[in-house]
Parts: sequence; structure tokens; C-alpha cells
Amino acid sequence: MSIPKKKKKPIFIQIES
Repeated sequence: MSIPKKKKKPIFIQIES
């Protein structure tokens, strides 16, 4: 899933990690 980390909240970054 490609989600912009700068357009969304830091919550999405945790899922990508």
C-alpha cells in the first residue's frame, strides 16, 4: 500500500514500518 506519509497522520507511518 503506497500511502503519502506527509499527507496523512503519523499513524500511517507506523503501519508501513
